[in-house]
Amino acid sequence: MRRRTSPPLWSGGLLGTLLSLAAPPLLAHAVAVEARVVPGIALQARYDSGEPMAQAQVVIYRPNQPMTPAQIGLTDAQGRFQFVPTPAEEGVWSLQVRQAGHGAMVHLPMPLTAPEGEVVPAVVAVAGFGQLTIVQKIVMALSIVWGLIGTALFFYARRTPNAPS
Repeated sequence: MRRRTSPPLWSGGLLGTLLSLAAPPLLAHAVAVEARVVPGIALQARYDSGEPMAQAQVVIYRPNQPMTPAQIGLTDAQGRFQFVPTPAEEGVWSLQVRQAGHGAMVHLPMPLTAPEGEVVPAVVAVAGFGQLTIVQKIVMALSIVWGLIGTALFFYARRTPNAPS
């Protein structure tokens, strides 16, 4: 009678590694926030897919008071929000837009030098991540393989009867 053999443990790990490297790029919801000069500042917050961040929380911080919100509000259905900064307060204003774990922080230098209707050059710090690098994919794949091998060995050891002592 021929004994049935199973493929080696590493073959499943190799298959998992190859599949993870061939996977399309994984994208999280990145956020784009655009600020325009109007009578005040008008924000437009969108996900990287172009979908507006409707009803996202907006928190505005004055220059020299980064821990105390000057204003808190919500974007409209199109992801828009408008506010008027205090003209006497020069420096960098910080605006945080967040919704369901996604968001960005925009830093606007005041006084604004852009003409009305133009997009304000701002420094944007995005919360979240975009595409994974090849090194990150390899580390994740190896972690999965390591976990699968450990799990397989655990169940294999439980199935093997103990040798008499």
